[in-house]
Amino acid sequence: MAADEASDFALLTAAARRSITDLRRVLQRVPRPVGERGSHFLAVIEATLTALDAAISDREKEFKTAVDDADKRAVVVATRQINSYIMSFHGVTPDIESAAEPTLGLGFIYFVDQLVAHLLKQKADVVMLPGLRYNYTTGFRPFEDLLINDLGMAKYPVSVPPIIVRYPIQEADSLFLHLIVAHELGHHVIDQAQLDQDVLKRDPDSAANAVTFDQAVGEYQKIHKVSAVRARSEIGGRLIDWLRELICDAIALGIIGPSYLLTFAAFSTPLAGPEPGPSHPPVMIRTKLLINLIDTWDWRTTLEAQIPKTFSWMEKGSKRAQEAGTKTYYHRLEEIADRLTETIRQVVEGKLGGERYTRRAYEEQSDELMTLLENNVLPAQLGDRSPSEHRAMILAGWFSAFSRHKDEPAALVKVVGDSGYQSFLTKALEMSALLETWQALP
Repeated sequence: MAADEASDFALLTAAARRSITDLRRVLQRVPRPVGERGSHFLAVIEATLTALDAAISDREKEFKTAVDDADKRAVVVATRQINSYIMSFHGVTPDIESAAEPTLGLGFIYFVDQLVAHLLKQKADVVMLPGLRYNYTTGFRPFEDLLINDLGMAKYPVSVPPIIVRYPIQEADSLFLHLIVAHELGHHVIDQAQLDQDVLKRDPDSAANAVTFDQAVGEYQKIHKVSAVRARSEIGGRLIDWLRELICDAIALGIIGPSYLLTFAAFSTPLAGPEPGPSHPPVMIRTKLLINLIDTWDWRTTLEAQIPKTFSWMEKGSKRAQEAGTKTYYHRLEEIADRLTETIRQVVEGKLGGERYTRRAYEEQSDELMTLLENNVLPAQLGDRSPSEHRAMILAGWFSAFSRHKDEPAALVKVVGDSGYQSFLTKALEMSALLETWQALP
Protein backbone atom coordinates (compact mmCIF):
# COMPACT_ATOMS: atom_id res chain seq x y z
CA MET A 1 0.00 0.00 0.00
CA ALA A 2 2.80 2.44 0.87
CA ALA A 3 4.43 1.84 -2.52
CA ASP A 4 1.14 2.61 -4.29
CA GLU A 5 0.70 5.85 -2.36
CA ALA A 6 4.28 6.87 -3.22
CA SER A 7 3.70 6.16 -6.91
CA ASP A 8 0.44 8.11 -6.94
CA PHE A 9 2.07 11.02 -5.16
CA ALA A 10 5.04 11.09 -7.55
CA LEU A 11 2.71 11.16 -10.55
CA LEU A 12 0.56 13.94 -9.05
CA THR A 13 3.49 16.21 -8.23
CA ALA A 14 5.01 15.63 -11.68
CA ALA A 15 1.71 16.49 -13.36
CA ALA A 16 1.31 19.65 -11.27
CA ARG A 17 4.80 20.91 -12.00
CA ARG A 18 4.43 20.18 -15.71
CA SER A 19 1.26 22.28 -15.85
CA ILE A 20 2.84 25.12 -13.89
CA THR A 21 5.84 25.09 -16.25
CA ASP A 22 3.53 25.17 -19.29
CA LEU A 23 1.61 28.14 -17.92
CA ARG A 24 4.79 30.01 -17.05
CA ARG A 25 5.97 29.46 -20.61
CA VAL A 26 2.84 31.24 -21.84
CA LEU A 27 3.55 34.14 -19.48
CA GLN A 28 7.11 34.40 -20.77
CA ARG A 29 5.82 34.78 -24.33
CA VAL A 30 3.95 37.94 -23.42
CA PRO A 31 6.19 40.04 -21.14
CA ARG A 32 4.48 43.17 -19.90
CA PRO A 33 6.35 46.17 -18.48
CA VAL A 34 5.38 46.94 -14.89
CA GLY A 35 2.60 49.47 -14.67
CA GLU A 36 1.33 49.03 -18.22
CA ARG A 37 -2.18 47.81 -19.01
CA GLY A 38 -2.59 44.16 -18.13
CA SER A 39 0.63 43.99 -16.10
CA HIS A 40 -1.15 43.72 -12.75
CA PHE A 41 -3.41 40.95 -14.05
CA LEU A 42 -0.39 39.03 -15.32
CA ALA A 43 1.34 39.61 -11.97
CA VAL A 44 -1.62 38.00 -10.23
CA ILE A 45 -1.35 34.98 -12.52
CA GLU A 46 2.38 34.69 -11.77
CA ALA A 47 1.70 34.98 -8.04
CA THR A 48 -0.94 32.26 -8.30
CA LEU A 49 1.46 29.91 -10.08
CA THR A 50 4.09 30.61 -7.43
CA ALA A 51 1.59 29.84 -4.68
CA LEU A 52 0.56 26.60 -6.38
CA ASP A 53 4.20 25.60 -6.76
CA ALA A 54 4.78 26.33 -3.06
CA ALA A 55 1.74 24.25 -2.16
CA ILE A 56 3.23 21.28 -4.02
CA SER A 57 6.52 21.72 -2.14
CA ASP A 58 4.59 21.76 1.16
CA ARG A 59 2.82 18.53 0.24
CA GLU A 60 6.18 16.93 -0.57
CA LYS A 61 7.46 17.80 2.90
CA GLU A 62 4.28 16.44 4.46
CA PHE A 63 4.54 13.20 2.49
CA LYS A 64 8.11 12.65 3.62
CA THR A 65 7.17 13.09 7.28
CA ALA A 66 3.87 11.13 7.12
CA VAL A 67 3.93 8.45 9.83
CA ASP A 68 1.51 5.95 8.32
CA ASP A 69 -0.48 5.07 5.19
CA ALA A 70 -3.51 7.06 6.33
CA ASP A 71 -1.45 10.25 6.56
CA LYS A 72 0.07 9.57 3.16
CA ARG A 73 -3.35 9.04 1.61
CA ALA A 74 -4.48 12.38 3.07
CA VAL A 75 -1.49 14.10 1.45
CA VAL A 76 -2.28 12.41 -1.87
CA VAL A 77 -5.87 13.68 -1.68
CA ALA A 78 -4.63 17.22 -0.93
CA THR A 79 -2.18 17.03 -3.85
CA ARG A 80 -4.94 15.86 -6.18
CA GLN A 81 -6.94 18.95 -5.15
CA ILE A 82 -3.99 21.17 -6.07
CA ASN A 83 -3.86 19.46 -9.46
CA SER A 84 -7.54 20.24 -9.87
CA TYR A 85 -6.84 23.92 -9.20
CA ILE A 86 -4.01 23.91 -11.71
CA MET A 87 -5.97 22.12 -14.43
CA SER A 88 -8.84 24.59 -14.13
CA PHE A 89 -6.29 27.39 -14.20
CA HIS A 90 -5.28 26.37 -17.74
CA GLY A 91 -8.36 28.28 -18.89
CA VAL A 92 -6.46 31.54 -18.42
CA THR A 93 -4.05 30.75 -21.28
CA PRO A 94 -5.96 32.75 -23.93
CA ASP A 95 -6.58 35.48 -21.33
CA ILE A 96 -2.83 35.93 -20.85
CA GLU A 97 -2.34 36.72 -24.52
CA SER A 98 -5.43 38.93 -24.74
CA ALA A 99 -4.36 40.93 -21.68
CA ALA A 100 -1.02 41.73 -23.29
CA GLU A 101 -2.47 42.53 -26.71
CA PRO A 102 -6.18 43.41 -26.46
CA THR A 103 -8.23 42.98 -29.61
CA LEU A 104 -10.34 46.07 -28.89
CA GLY A 105 -9.69 49.48 -30.35
CA LEU A 106 -7.51 51.78 -28.25
CA GLY A 107 -10.15 54.49 -28.33
CA PHE A 108 -12.60 52.34 -26.41
CA ILE A 109 -9.92 51.19 -23.94
CA TYR A 110 -9.08 54.83 -23.23
CA PHE A 111 -12.80 55.48 -22.72
CA VAL A 112 -13.01 52.66 -20.17
CA ASP A 113 -10.06 54.20 -18.34
CA GLN A 114 -12.06 57.41 -18.12
CA LEU A 115 -15.10 55.58 -16.78
CA VAL A 116 -12.98 53.95 -14.09
CA ALA A 117 -11.61 57.33 -13.09
CA HIS A 118 -15.13 58.82 -12.98
CA LEU A 119 -16.75 55.93 -11.12
CA LEU A 120 -14.19 54.23 -8.90
CA LYS A 121 -11.89 57.13 -8.03
CA GLN A 122 -8.94 54.75 -7.89
CA LYS A 123 -6.38 53.15 -10.13
CA ALA A 124 -7.40 49.86 -11.65
CA ASP A 125 -6.01 47.54 -14.29
CA VAL A 126 -8.98 47.08 -16.62
CA VAL A 127 -8.48 44.01 -18.78
CA MET A 128 -10.92 43.46 -21.64
CA LEU A 129 -11.09 39.79 -22.58
CA PRO A 130 -13.12 38.00 -25.27
CA GLY A 131 -15.62 35.44 -24.02
CA LEU A 132 -17.36 32.57 -25.78
CA ARG A 133 -20.77 33.40 -24.29
CA TYR A 134 -22.81 36.20 -25.82
CA ASN A 135 -22.73 38.30 -22.71
CA TYR A 136 -20.82 40.95 -20.82
CA THR A 137 -19.53 40.04 -17.38
CA THR A 138 -17.12 41.58 -14.94
CA GLY A 139 -14.85 40.32 -12.20
CA PHE A 140 -12.84 42.19 -9.58
CA ARG A 141 -9.59 40.95 -8.04
CA PRO A 142 -9.42 37.68 -10.04
CA PHE A 143 -8.38 34.47 -8.24
CA GLU A 144 -8.71 36.14 -4.83
CA ASP A 145 -10.64 33.21 -3.32
CA LEU A 146 -8.11 30.69 -4.61
CA LEU A 147 -5.15 32.70 -3.34
CA ILE A 148 -6.48 33.74 0.07
CA ASN A 149 -8.91 30.98 1.05
CA ASP A 150 -7.46 27.91 -0.66
CA LEU A 151 -3.74 28.64 -0.91
CA GLY A 152 -3.37 30.65 2.28
CA MET A 153 -1.83 33.83 0.86
CA ALA A 154 -1.83 36.58 3.49
CA LYS A 155 -2.98 39.35 1.16
CA TYR A 156 -3.79 39.97 -2.47
CA PRO A 157 -0.55 40.15 -4.46
CA VAL A 158 -1.00 43.52 -6.23
CA SER A 159 -2.00 46.94 -4.94
CA VAL A 160 -3.68 48.00 -8.21
CA PRO A 161 -6.58 45.57 -8.56
CA PRO A 162 -7.36 44.06 -11.96
CA ILE A 163 -10.90 44.38 -13.24
CA ILE A 164 -11.79 41.72 -15.79
CA VAL A 165 -14.47 42.59 -18.34
CA ARG A 166 -15.52 39.89 -20.78
CA TYR A 167 -17.28 40.73 -24.02
CA PRO A 168 -18.72 38.53 -26.80
CA ILE A 169 -15.77 37.46 -28.91
CA GLN A 170 -17.60 38.13 -32.19
CA GLU A 171 -18.42 41.72 -31.16
CA ALA A 172 -14.87 43.06 -30.88
CA ASP A 173 -15.69 46.00 -33.20
CA SER A 174 -19.06 46.88 -31.65
CA LEU A 175 -18.26 50.08 -29.78
CA PHE A 176 -21.90 50.79 -29.04
CA LEU A 177 -22.53 47.37 -27.47
CA HIS A 178 -19.37 47.69 -25.38
CA LEU A 179 -20.96 50.58 -23.51
CA ILE A 180 -22.59 47.87 -21.37
CA VAL A 181 -19.25 48.08 -19.53
CA ALA A 182 -20.61 51.17 -17.75
CA HIS A 183 -23.23 48.92 -16.16
CA GLU A 184 -20.65 46.27 -15.30
CA LEU A 185 -18.40 48.80 -13.58
CA GLY A 186 -21.47 49.84 -11.62
CA HIS A 187 -21.30 46.52 -9.75
CA HIS A 188 -17.91 47.55 -8.36
CA VAL A 189 -19.28 50.95 -7.38
CA ILE A 190 -22.05 49.19 -5.45
CA ASP A 191 -19.55 46.92 -3.70
CA GLN A 192 -17.28 49.86 -2.94
CA ALA A 193 -19.99 52.07 -1.41
CA GLN A 194 -22.68 49.51 -0.42
CA LEU A 195 -25.23 51.40 -2.50
CA ASP A 196 -27.80 48.61 -2.41
CA GLN A 197 -27.87 48.77 1.39
CA ASP A 198 -28.02 52.55 1.23
CA VAL A 199 -31.13 52.35 -0.97
CA LEU A 200 -32.83 50.01 1.49
CA LYS A 201 -31.89 52.12 4.50
CA ARG A 202 -33.32 55.24 2.85
CA ASP A 203 -36.55 53.54 1.77
CA PRO A 204 -39.30 56.17 2.24
CA ASP A 205 -42.02 53.50 2.08
CA SER A 206 -40.45 50.93 4.35
CA ALA A 207 -43.73 49.95 6.00
CA ALA A 208 -45.50 49.39 2.68
CA ASN A 209 -42.52 47.54 1.27
CA ALA A 210 -42.31 45.32 4.36
CA VAL A 211 -45.93 44.27 3.83
CA THR A 212 -45.29 43.62 0.13
CA PHE A 213 -42.14 41.67 0.95
CA ASP A 214 -44.07 39.47 3.38
CA GLN A 215 -46.69 38.86 0.70
CA ALA A 216 -43.95 37.76 -1.69
CA VAL A 217 -42.52 35.42 0.95
CA GLY A 218 -45.95 33.86 1.52
CA GLU A 219 -46.54 33.39 -2.20
CA TYR A 220 -43.09 31.85 -2.70
CA GLN A 221 -43.62 29.48 0.23
CA LYS A 222 -46.99 28.35 -1.08
CA ILE A 223 -45.89 27.93 -4.71
CA HIS A 224 -42.61 26.13 -4.04
CA LYS A 225 -43.64 24.21 -0.93
CA VAL A 226 -40.68 25.34 1.17
CA SER A 227 -40.27 26.59 4.73
CA ALA A 228 -40.87 30.20 5.67
CA VAL A 229 -37.17 30.60 6.43
CA ARG A 230 -36.21 29.30 2.98
CA ALA A 231 -38.84 31.46 1.28
CA ARG A 232 -37.67 34.60 3.09
CA SER A 233 -34.06 33.90 2.13
CA GLU A 234 -34.94 33.29 -1.53
CA ILE A 235 -37.10 36.40 -1.85
CA GLY A 236 -34.51 38.51 -0.01
CA GLY A 237 -31.79 37.34 -2.39
CA ARG A 238 -33.90 38.07 -5.45
CA LEU A 239 -34.76 41.54 -4.19
CA ILE A 240 -31.10 42.42 -3.62
CA ASP A 241 -30.10 41.07 -7.03
CA TRP A 242 -32.85 43.05 -8.74
CA LEU A 243 -31.89 46.21 -6.87
CA ARG A 244 -28.24 45.81 -7.82
CA GLU A 245 -29.13 45.51 -11.51
CA LEU A 246 -31.38 48.56 -11.37
CA ILE A 247 -28.75 50.59 -9.52
CA CYS A 248 -26.14 49.60 -12.10
CA ASP A 249 -28.50 50.71 -14.89
CA ALA A 250 -28.94 54.05 -13.13
CA ILE A 251 -25.19 54.45 -12.69
CA ALA A 252 -24.56 53.68 -16.36
CA LEU A 253 -27.20 56.14 -17.54
CA GLY A 254 -25.91 58.73 -15.11
CA ILE A 255 -22.30 58.47 -16.20
CA ILE A 256 -22.68 58.23 -20.01
CA GLY A 257 -26.17 59.62 -20.61
CA PRO A 258 -28.73 58.33 -23.15
CA SER A 259 -26.07 56.33 -24.97
CA TYR A 260 -26.61 53.69 -22.29
CA LEU A 261 -30.37 53.57 -22.90
CA LEU A 262 -29.72 52.87 -26.59
CA THR A 263 -27.05 50.30 -25.83
CA PHE A 264 -29.31 48.59 -23.33
CA ALA A 265 -32.13 48.39 -25.87
CA ALA A 266 -29.82 47.04 -28.57
CA PHE A 267 -28.21 44.40 -26.35
CA SER A 268 -30.97 43.31 -23.99
CA THR A 269 -34.10 43.31 -26.14
CA PRO A 270 -33.00 40.39 -28.38
CA LEU A 271 -31.89 38.34 -25.36
CA ALA A 272 -34.41 39.00 -22.60
CA GLY A 273 -38.17 38.94 -22.83
CA PRO A 274 -40.99 39.77 -20.43
CA GLU A 275 -40.23 36.84 -18.14
CA PRO A 276 -38.53 37.74 -14.82
CA GLY A 277 -35.54 35.86 -13.48
CA PRO A 278 -34.03 35.33 -10.03
CA SER A 279 -31.09 37.67 -10.66
CA HIS A 280 -32.41 40.14 -13.26
CA PRO A 281 -35.67 42.05 -13.59
CA PRO A 282 -37.36 41.70 -16.99
CA VAL A 283 -36.43 44.25 -19.65
CA MET A 284 -39.56 46.37 -19.25
CA ILE A 285 -38.92 46.99 -15.53
CA ARG A 286 -35.36 48.07 -16.25
CA THR A 287 -36.48 50.22 -19.16
CA LYS A 288 -39.16 51.78 -16.94
CA LEU A 289 -36.48 52.90 -14.51
CA LEU A 290 -34.29 54.25 -17.31
CA ILE A 291 -37.16 56.22 -18.89
CA ASN A 292 -37.98 57.66 -15.46
CA LEU A 293 -34.38 58.83 -15.12
CA ILE A 294 -34.35 60.20 -18.67
CA ASP A 295 -37.22 62.46 -17.62
CA THR A 296 -35.77 63.38 -14.24
CA TRP A 297 -32.36 64.15 -15.69
CA ASP A 298 -33.89 66.23 -18.52
CA TRP A 299 -32.88 64.15 -21.55
CA ARG A 300 -36.35 63.63 -23.06
CA THR A 301 -36.29 66.63 -25.39
CA THR A 302 -32.96 65.51 -26.85
CA LEU A 303 -34.19 61.99 -27.58
CA GLU A 304 -37.55 63.13 -28.95
CA ALA A 305 -35.78 65.57 -31.27
CA GLN A 306 -33.22 63.05 -32.58
CA ILE A 307 -34.95 59.63 -32.53
CA PRO A 308 -38.67 60.17 -31.82
CA LYS A 309 -39.88 56.84 -33.23
CA THR A 310 -37.28 54.68 -31.51
CA PHE A 311 -37.67 56.50 -28.22
CA SER A 312 -41.46 56.15 -28.39
CA TRP A 313 -41.04 52.39 -28.96
CA MET A 314 -38.83 52.11 -25.88
CA GLU A 315 -41.27 54.12 -23.80
CA LYS A 316 -44.20 51.94 -24.87
CA GLY A 317 -42.15 48.84 -24.06
CA SER A 318 -41.51 50.12 -20.55
CA LYS A 319 -45.26 50.13 -19.88
CA ARG A 320 -45.82 46.48 -20.75
CA ALA A 321 -46.56 43.99 -18.00
CA GLN A 322 -44.04 41.38 -16.98
CA GLU A 323 -45.11 37.79 -17.58
CA ALA A 324 -44.45 36.02 -14.30
CA GLY A 325 -46.97 33.23 -14.82
CA THR A 326 -47.75 31.47 -11.55
CA LYS A 327 -44.72 33.05 -9.84
CA THR A 328 -46.74 35.97 -8.57
CA TYR A 329 -44.06 36.99 -6.08
CA TYR A 330 -42.21 38.66 -8.96
CA HIS A 331 -45.06 41.17 -9.17
CA ARG A 332 -44.40 42.03 -5.52
CA LEU A 333 -40.72 42.61 -6.31
CA GLU A 334 -41.78 44.98 -9.08
CA GLU A 335 -43.98 46.89 -6.62
CA ILE A 336 -41.04 47.29 -4.26
CA ALA A 337 -38.72 48.35 -7.09
CA ASP A 338 -41.22 50.96 -8.26
CA ARG A 339 -41.44 52.46 -4.76
CA LEU A 340 -37.63 52.59 -4.59
CA THR A 341 -37.11 54.29 -7.97
CA GLU A 342 -36.80 57.77 -6.52
CA THR A 343 -34.46 56.52 -3.79
CA ILE A 344 -32.26 54.82 -6.39
CA ARG A 345 -32.06 58.11 -8.26
CA GLN A 346 -31.09 60.03 -5.13
CA VAL A 347 -28.45 57.50 -4.07
CA VAL A 348 -26.89 57.37 -7.55
CA GLU A 349 -26.92 61.16 -7.89
CA GLY A 350 -25.20 61.44 -4.53
CA LYS A 351 -22.56 58.93 -5.55
CA LEU A 352 -21.85 60.42 -8.98
CA GLY A 353 -21.99 64.06 -7.90
CA GLY A 354 -20.45 66.29 -10.54
CA GLU A 355 -19.44 63.28 -12.64
CA ARG A 356 -23.02 62.76 -13.83
CA TYR A 357 -23.31 63.54 -17.54
CA THR A 358 -25.85 66.25 -18.33
CA ARG A 359 -27.79 67.44 -21.35
CA ARG A 360 -26.18 70.87 -20.99
CA ALA A 361 -22.71 69.35 -21.24
CA TYR A 362 -23.73 67.43 -24.36
CA GLU A 363 -25.31 70.44 -26.06
CA GLU A 364 -22.12 72.47 -25.63
CA GLN A 365 -20.55 70.29 -28.34
CA SER A 366 -23.43 68.47 -30.04
CA ASP A 367 -24.01 70.75 -33.04
CA GLU A 368 -20.36 70.81 -34.01
CA LEU A 369 -19.95 67.07 -33.50
CA MET A 370 -23.04 66.26 -35.57
CA THR A 371 -21.78 68.45 -38.41
CA LEU A 372 -18.42 66.68 -38.40
CA LEU A 373 -20.06 63.25 -38.37
CA GLU A 374 -22.50 64.12 -41.13
CA ASN A 375 -19.54 65.11 -43.29
CA ASN A 376 -17.53 61.98 -42.40
CA VAL A 377 -14.89 64.03 -40.62
CA LEU A 378 -13.20 62.41 -37.65
CA PRO A 379 -14.82 64.22 -34.67
CA ALA A 380 -11.76 64.15 -32.45
CA GLN A 381 -11.13 67.89 -32.29
CA LEU A 382 -13.43 70.91 -32.14
CA GLY A 383 -13.05 74.15 -34.01
CA ASP A 384 -11.25 75.80 -31.09
CA ARG A 385 -8.67 72.97 -31.26
CA SER A 386 -9.86 71.45 -28.00
CA PRO A 387 -10.41 67.67 -27.86
CA SER A 388 -13.99 66.48 -28.18
CA GLU A 389 -15.57 65.20 -24.99
CA HIS A 390 -15.81 61.42 -25.33
CA ARG A 391 -19.33 60.98 -24.00
CA ALA A 392 -20.61 63.73 -26.28
CA MET A 393 -18.84 62.12 -29.22
CA ILE A 394 -20.43 58.74 -28.55
CA LEU A 395 -23.95 60.11 -28.11
CA ALA A 396 -23.63 62.23 -31.26
CA GLY A 397 -22.31 59.08 -32.92
CA TRP A 398 -25.47 57.21 -31.97
CA PHE A 399 -27.72 59.94 -33.36
CA SER A 400 -25.70 60.25 -36.56
CA ALA A 401 -25.87 56.48 -37.02
CA PHE A 402 -29.67 56.61 -36.78
CA SER A 403 -29.73 59.29 -39.45
CA ARG A 404 -27.78 56.89 -41.67
CA HIS A 405 -29.92 53.84 -40.94
CA LYS A 406 -33.36 55.40 -40.27
CA ASP A 407 -35.16 56.19 -37.02
CA GLU A 408 -36.85 52.89 -36.21
CA PRO A 409 -36.31 50.18 -33.57
CA ALA A 410 -34.84 47.72 -36.08
CA ALA A 411 -32.13 50.29 -36.84
CA LEU A 412 -30.58 49.43 -33.48
CA VAL A 413 -29.45 46.15 -35.02
CA LYS A 414 -28.09 47.88 -38.12
CA VAL A 415 -26.20 50.44 -36.04
CA VAL A 416 -24.45 47.94 -33.78
CA GLY A 417 -23.69 45.83 -36.86
CA ASP A 418 -22.06 48.73 -38.73
CA SER A 419 -18.48 47.86 -37.79
CA GLY A 420 -16.94 50.34 -40.22
CA TYR A 421 -18.74 53.30 -38.68
CA GLN A 422 -17.97 52.16 -35.14
CA SER A 423 -14.28 51.69 -36.01
CA PHE A 424 -14.32 55.24 -37.34
CA LEU A 425 -15.82 56.49 -34.08
CA THR A 426 -13.39 54.42 -32.00
CA LYS A 427 -10.48 55.99 -33.86
CA ALA A 428 -11.93 59.41 -33.06
CA LEU A 429 -11.98 58.49 -29.37
CA GLU A 430 -8.33 57.44 -29.63
CA MET A 431 -7.27 60.65 -31.37
CA SER A 432 -9.17 62.78 -28.87
CA ALA A 433 -7.49 60.98 -25.96
CA LEU A 434 -4.08 61.48 -27.54
CA LEU A 435 -4.82 65.17 -28.07
CA GLU A 436 -5.79 65.51 -24.39
CA THR A 437 -2.54 63.87 -23.36
CA TRP A 438 -0.48 66.01 -25.73
CA GLN A 439 -2.08 69.27 -24.57
CA ALA A 440 -1.49 68.31 -20.94
CA LEU A 441 2.26 67.99 -21.46
CA PRO A 442 4.34 70.73 -19.82
